[in-house]
Amino acid sequence: MPDIVSCSALVGAFRRAALWESALGMLGEARLELGLKADAIMFVSAISACERGWQWRPAVALFEELRRLGLIGAEGAVAAGNSVVSACEKALLWPLALSLLRGPFLAEGATLVTFNAVIAACAGASRWAQAAALLGEAQGRRLDPDHVSFTAAMVGCSGIHALNLLHTMRSRRLLPSVPTLNAALVACR
Repeated sequence: MPDIVSCSALVGAFRRAALWESALGMLGEARLELGLKADAIMFVSAISACERGWQWRPAVALFEELRRLGLIGAEGAVAAGNSVVSACEKALLWPLALSLLRGPFLAEGATLVTFNAVIAACAGASRWAQAAALLGEAQGRRLDPDHVSFTAAMVGCSGIHALNLLHTMRSRRLLPSVPTLNAALVACR
């Protein structure tokens, strides 16, 4: 009979393959049919599978359930939150991504990955001013924005803003990547 370890491993395998429906099915089967108490690892893997499968609704629902069940510690909250925020970013749901960043489980423990996803969600939805403000907030938290941060912030901005961001990168001795330069070129068209 399967135990929590084997079920978690299977959900993790589904996560790596972006098989979100299978991950959710295994999580449900473990809890309902096998009577196992799902742990935070299984939930985080299922949330990540949803994110990789571009499924923001089940990712958010699982995150809420994980919080409701009290299965989440500070580190688990950030890992689960990053996956949910990334799912929102892929769906261009910048208000939801921003509210998750400001929520109780991510407000203090947000990482650069969290900020990059929210910046990308805002910029992808043509909310460049909010993306720039988030870039500044990440810097204020001493998270050291990287080329991913600056590239995400450049999406959808004007040419002058992209050039200012490139200048900021240069002043921080951060070499722009090819995607960063491409984003700047697109912004300058």
